[in-house]
Amino acid sequence: MRIGEIYWRKDVEQFFEQWGSLICRVADRYGVDPTMMFAVFTEELSHRWPVIESGLAERIGIGGTVGPGQINVSVWSGLLDLNRDQLMNSSIINIHAVAQILRIERDRLPGGYHGTSVLMWGTRYNAGTSSRITDYGRRISNFYQELNENVKERCRTLKCRQ
Repeated sequence: MRIGEIYWRKDVEQFFEQWGSLICRVADRYGVDPTMMFAVFTEELSHRWPVIESGLAERIGIGGTVGPGQINVSVWSGLLDLNRDQLMNSSIINIHAVAQILRIERDRLPGGYHGTSVLMWGTRYNAGTSSRITDYGRRISNFYQELNENVKERCRTLKCRQ
């Protein structure tokens, strides 16, 4: 299966079972689309990095990105006032940081919330101020489309406001 195609590996499903309710609440708190958060986590968890039994937060990716949201510490730690250890050692902090980054990047885009395309929003999560759609943005868009109804139902079931 290629990256960008939806599939539910055991660790992805475990992550959503463990953290889905929190993701819905955090998305609501920061005013971001929960489907976008699930799409980011699905993309980042799809790279087949080994699962560490003590928690998914401990994953370290290319360039030192950390946690389930694979946050680039050198780019975001100052703006979010978080350090590498906080982002790496706590899935809860990492989930909140993903929501904050998505909100910041969405608000930086022309048109703000209502003018935001999932393609560009996904690109900006991964590539900062990029003005061109990237493959990452396309994969996020694919996951978003695949996950949208499932996430809405999960969040309704968890009594989260959409």
